This record gives sequence, C-alpha cells and structure tokens, in this order.
Amino acid sequence: MEPPVLPEPPDGGWGWLVALAVFLESGLIFGVIRSFGVFFVEFVGHFGELAGRVSWVTSITMAILLFASPVGTALSTQYSARPVVMAGGVLSGLGMLLASFATSLTHLYLSIGLLSGFDGALVFAPSVATLARYFK
Repeated sequence: MEPPVLPEPPDGGWGWLVALAVFLESGLIFGVIRSFGVFFVEFVGHFGELAGRVSWVTSITMAILLFASPVGTALSTQYSARPVVMAGGVLSGLGMLLASFATSLTHLYLSIGLLSGFDGALVFAPSVATLARYFK
C-alpha cells in the first residue's frame, strides 16, 4: 500500500509566512476598527453628536466588512488575491485620508464606514482563503 500523495503547497511552501501575513493584516484591520473606542469621546465632543450616532461609525464598518466579504472572495477568485488585496490597501489609505478631513459625522460614515469597511472585505476574506490553500 502506497502512502497518500499530498499536493504541494503553492509557491514552494511559504505557508508559515503567509500565516504570519494573514495574522498581521487581521490584527491591523480589526485593531483599527476596535481602536475607535479611544476616539469615541473626542468624536462626540468634536462633532457635537449623540453617542449613539457616533457609535454607528464602527457599526457601519463592521457591517460592510462582513456583508461585502463575498464580493472580496468573488473578486479574488476572478482576478487572484494579490491585486484584490492591494486594491483593498489603497482603499484603506484613501478612507483614512478622507476621514482626517471629516467635518461632519456623515463624512466619517462614508470614509471610515463604507471605504474602510469595503477595504476589510477586500483584504480579509481573500487572505484567509489564500491561507487555507497552504494547510490541510
């Protein structure tokens, strides 16, 4: 009886480095989202809004990230993970840059909520799917 033939991992066995990269990007995506609690009181005071309205920034970001993840997965299937993840990184930078010029809470909803949430979908789902290719 022959031992089972295991398929070779892609790119010559870089699985643990891919795992480290996915760990770092997951920490960055969810760390940035969760760090808005540090700025919460400042946002309430700066924009003069109720706490419930300010908390929607993080809620919109998480909702877009989770609901748009199938889009990120479909795009990475169509075009491969690398360009999709790089596009997500560009969107993340654009979202944070636009958020730094926000003059109202609506600007934060659009820049952080929509752009950065969609960035998370373009980065998180394809990278986790790529990691699954390297390990059984």
